Formats: sequence, structure tokens, C-alpha cells
Amino acid sequence: MVRGLVNWLLGPFGRDVLAFYVAHSLWINGAIVLYGLVLTAAHLNLRRIERSVQAYRNADGSAPAEDAFWAAVIEQASFFPLVAGPRSLAPRRTTVSNLRLLTEPPTAPPPMGSGRTAPRAKKPPKDAE
Repeated sequence: MVRGLVNWLLGPFGRDVLAFYVAHSLWINGAIVLYGLVLTAAHLNLRRIERSVQAYRNADGSAPAEDAFWAAVIEQASFFPLVAGPRSLAPRRTTVSNLRLLTEPPTAPPPMGSGRTAPRAKKPPKDAE
């Protein structure tokens, strides 16, 4: 009875998708688990690199900008060719430009009201003419 209800709710296209998933579930689930493992390793790689950079932070909290510094950090602390941020769904290659992008401290948002112009004058209604 439940199977009949599910088939009715899925419709013809949903039944085809379900049949495809059941037939290939090993490959689909394997790809999802592999993706999760790669993303986890990339995130752990970035955390390890960030910990090694902490000792070299400038007074303002930013990391040194020299390419030689970043190349040495990659050589010393990186164990995986990819890095991923805490909310990233796509890992990036472990390069100097990607590390700078992911390890820079977030900038503070501009103060409220900055960059705003004076309020616009209200237009009179068209019927007032």
C-alpha cells in the first residue's frame, strides 16, 4: 500500500528517477561519500595552514603579503593539494592566491548610513496637477 502511494506521488518521471537511483545507488552513494571525504580533507588542510600562519600575523591581524612566505607555508604545512573554507562547497587548489583569499580576516562592514545620499523629495500625486 505504501509503495502504491509513493508511486502515485512520484508520477511517471519520479518513478524513472527512483528506478535509476536504485539501479545505480552504489555508484551514486560512493561519489557522494568520496566528495565528502575530499571536502573534509581540504578543510582540514586549510585549518592546518591557518594554524601555521598564526605566529606570523601582522599587528593588524593580516598575514604577510610576500609570495615567498606563502610558498614556504604551503611547502611546510600543506598535506593535500586542495583547500576549502568553512562554508565552501567546492574545494580550491592550494595556491598562494587562494590561500590569501581564504585566510584574510574579514573586513568590517561600513558604518550605517555611510555612502547614503539625502532622502529624495516626494513627488506630488499625478491627480494634484
